[in-house]
Amino acid sequence: RQVDPDRVSFNAMLSAAGQWEQVLRLLEQMRHSRYEPDQISCSAAVLGCVRSQSWEVALSIFFDLVRGADVVAWNSAMKAAPNWEMAVALLQQMRKV
Repeated sequence: RQVDPDRVSFNAMLSAAGQWEQVLRLLEQMRHSRYEPDQISCSAAVLGCVRSQSWEVALSIFFDLVRGADVVAWNSAMKAAPNWEMAVALLQQMRKV
């Protein structure tokens, strides 16, 4: 009997993903299941992209999921920023939300 992953399983897989391509595939699979990405998903996905040095993809994912972002997710996005100016801009944007 096959066991379908739940949100916790997806978030664990996102946390373990080592390549941005894996992150995108997992988010796609998560969306096709009955689970929408949450704050933990957002942070895990962004950090997975940061680990693979794909800041463009990391920030794209973050802004796609920003509606539910918490402080941890915003912090992950700031880690993805390629320079301090962008990190400061993200901090200022976080204060507006």
